[in-house]
Amino acid sequence: MLADDTLLPKILAILDGQWPWMILVLGLGTLVQGSVGYGFALLSAPLLMLMEPRLLPGPLLVVGLLLNIAMSSTGKKVVESRPILWLMAGFLPGLGAGSWLLSWLPPRETAQLFGWLVLAGVGISLIRNTVNDSPGALLGAGFLSALMNLTTTMSGPPVALTLQHLPSDRFRATLAWFFAISGVMTLLELLRDGRMGTTELLLGLTLTPAVPLGLLGARWVKRRLDHTWTRVAVLALASLSGIFILLKA
Repeated sequence: MLADDTLLPKILAILDGQWPWMILVLGLGTLVQGSVGYGFALLSAPLLMLMEPRLLPGPLLVVGLLLNIAMSSTGKKVVESRPILWLMAGFLPGLGAGSWLLSWLPPRETAQLFGWLVLAGVGISLIRNTVNDSPGALLGAGFLSALMNLTTTMSGPPVALTLQHLPSDRFRATLAWFFAISGVMTLLELLRDGRMGTTELLLGLTLTPAVPLGLLGARWVKRRLDHTWTRVAVLALASLSGIFILLKA
């Protein structure tokens, strides 16, 4: 696998001297997710798309998986298992539907649909006093998260909107566990579809130093966030995500 003499030049050509800037972008994304609970791909994906589109989705998902494994390992005592089970029950069929959609639906129409759905979710959350975290809502959020993960690499908004009223520590831990499990499932689906291989894996691994750097910054930031501001940040990040997807379309 690693003996291929063309592999290293190919990876260096993709990085093209931009590695420090890529680490900076991913480090900022890590800081956001480590502080708020999600937002890694929201911040990183649009900037990396401008720098090097081949870093999406596989390499970015590799870095995100390692980030969420690190975050989930520190939140085992406060994780909410019930929402994760319902979310994953919706996520798994969502992966199948996402692969089917990608096989025939034009990317522009797909991105427009998801962008409007995210913004609609933000609007509902702003109007209602409480968020419906019923099994049906969690199933729907998991399903949409899978579709968005395969198409835009930004799977956080529907899940975060559903869980936004959890206390901050439980919110971060529960999201991290869900993202870690769903990240493995998504990478396996990309591998099955032929969109994930050795090059994508090694590219992702070259960018993982951003994770410990961002988490160090997040340790300082999240101590200064209370539950109210965490919810505001979640809604703001979800709005930006929806707007970016529409602009990208």
